[in-house]
Amino acid sequence: MAADAPRVVLRVVLDTQILVRGLIRRRTSAAVELFDLALESRRIVGVTSPMLLDECARVLKMPEIRTMASPPLDDDLIERAVRYIGERFTVVAGAFQDVDRVPKDAKDNPLVEAALEGSAQAIVSDDGHLLSLKVVRSMGSNRSRSMRPDPS
Repeated sequence: MAADAPRVVLRVVLDTQILVRGLIRRRTSAAVELFDLALESRRIVGVTSPMLLDECARVLKMPEIRTMASPPLDDDLIERAVRYIGERFTVVAGAFQDVDRVPKDAKDNPLVEAALEGSAQAIVSDDGHLLSLKVVRSMGSNRSRSMRPDPS
């Protein structure tokens, strides 16, 4: 690749489960690598929303999740981690609301909303309802693909 060739940057929305794995499971996996790349904002730019950041904090506060980390997560560490994600990712305002693109699991719609508003090319998730969408497009927006982080 030529030194002055433009770098391709992929804008992605990472599902909460991918964020949580990236934060607490530091063993090598595609999910952890994607999370780290999004934090670096070099080849991947993470896109999120206040609603998705709140969901991440709620999940991290679950007792069974807190104890998976070493050392176990306390409220201060969770708050700092979620704030750090918000500083490193592009946080969309939440103007796309009430998008009904995941009829079988409406709680996944905020991921689609963030992807559409943030012009993300991909939603990365292991969630079958999201993966079944393949491509999502709204008038005037780029299309977003849903993809699995780990090959299976």
